[in-house]
Amino acid sequence: MKQFIDIGIIIAVSFVLYWCLRFFHGKLVAFLLKNNSDESINGRIQTIGRVIMSTGMVVISALTLIMTLKTLGIDPTPLLASAGIAGLALSFGAQSLVKDVISGLFILIENQFSEGDEVTLDDKNGKVVCVSLRKTVLKDNDGTIHHVPHGHVRIVSVRAHKR
Repeated sequence: MKQFIDIGIIIAVSFVLYWCLRFFHGKLVAFLLKNNSDESINGRIQTIGRVIMSTGMVVISALTLIMTLKTLGIDPTPLLASAGIAGLALSFGAQSLVKDVISGLFILIENQFSEGDEVTLDDKNGKVVCVSLRKTVLKDNDGTIHHVPHGHVRIVSVRAHKR
């Protein structure tokens, strides 16, 4: 019975952490957007805010899972070691995903383009709808949505960069 109470406490704490993450993320983004008049930086703030939010969710979920397993009497150490080995094996198979994420990180850091910009990514033209670590979503004049992985982008042309 004590295990279920402990698991309930772990889950309750993870919900509180999630709520705190959302609250402070919202307050920080709102503060930065309010105190900034540059539209290009506003898109960058929102994009980086989404990346921080998703990273925080992964960390909270992983910690909740590990603590729950430990409470149930399952030692998470062998599982984590196996996950590390499996992650290494998957990384060889997921090189394009890693390439996309690293390229996306540099796009965000260098502020090559932001949401709302008119861009050409290789042969795809359109307005940037969303920029994440892995891909950029473009909407062209016909209303077609293009999902462009960052690892495949060789040439970036920005027509209306609001800096």
